[in-house]
Amino acid sequence: MPDFYTSREESLTRRSISDLRSSVREKIAIAKLARELSHELNNPLEALVNLIYLARQKPLDDETRALLDEAESQIGRMSVVVHSILALEKSNHEQRLRTAGTLLDPPAFQRIKEEYESALHLASIVEGAQDAIYSKKLDGTIMAWNAGAERLFGYPAKEALGKSVMMLVPPDLSQEERGIWEKVKGGTVVEHFDTLRRTKDGKDVRVSVSISPIRNPRGRVVGASTIAREVRGDTSGVTKW
Repeated sequence: MPDFYTSREESLTRRSISDLRSSVREKIAIAKLARELSHELNNPLEALVNLIYLARQKPLDDETRALLDEAESQIGRMSVVVHSILALEKSNHEQRLRTAGTLLDPPAFQRIKEEYESALHLASIVEGAQDAIYSKKLDGTIMAWNAGAERLFGYPAKEALGKSVMMLVPPDLSQEERGIWEKVKGGTVVEHFDTLRRTKDGKDVRVSVSISPIRNPRGRVVGASTIAREVRGDTSGVTKW
């Protein structure tokens, strides 16, 4: 069987793809949390601004006025950070980096910039791969679905995401799939094996499949990443796993 990847950029291992997905998923969750926290911070910030305004309406000595000036300056800085976080979701790649450059010190910005661009690059490789690459949660729910999966199985991403991966498994192979899934849940990497998968139009296609566990930062298996490639030829002689 030919290698899955032949060019330098296509030499990503299953583990690197799995690690990328896990890392991106974690960072997306963190970004969502940051956005929600920013919304929560916005109201007290506005309240503090109003309190400072009210305080300035009373007679103040020079020391108190200087303290209020400093407090207002710090609130202004916090407000910029909060609104910058809220704006990231609607920004493009260049705008996000520009925002980060204004808020972070140079060493931190350089580190974030390299990690961000590396993640985008790897994600583009996964999306552009000819092979079907998709991931699922422990309950079998499909969480990621690249263009190769769309081509092979016929389901657009919007129809596959959130559905059970069992929609791809012919009924007579459901036990085989469950056996493999138990192995992956235990942390085993399942190497290339030939099996059948069902497409959107009901046809069974012979594929070579590799499945790797996806782990969270604590090392716990939280899902699996699958790479599938169609194997041309007769589907009657599928090698059972």
